[in-house]
Amino acid sequence: MNIGEKFAIVCLESIRDKVERHYLENKLKKLGKEIISITVDQMSQFCGNVLQLLSNDGESIITMSETAFSGFTETQHKILQKYGKIITVRVPTIEMVGGGSA
Repeated sequence: MNIGEKFAIVCLESIRDKVERHYLENKLKKLGKEIISITVDQMSQFCGNVLQLLSNDGESIITMSETAFSGFTETQHKILQKYGKIITVRVPTIEMVGGGSA
């Protein structure tokens, strides 16, 4: 899961309890977040490991691994691009050995 300034990336299908899933979805919407729902497969491709940053110039930047970028659909890319410039990094060793990502 990731929560950016105006968006949230979440794997809703991984929340088995329907009441909890509905609560989370409603809470994110009330906070003004556009929900980008990812699948369990996308979650395993580190699509939930995204970080929104601000550059020294105040530009919004969305960082993620190349694995995560390739896991998102084109529609999801377009949604993310509304919220910042996407920057990818190559971190295969960290993803394979450490289980983490960017």
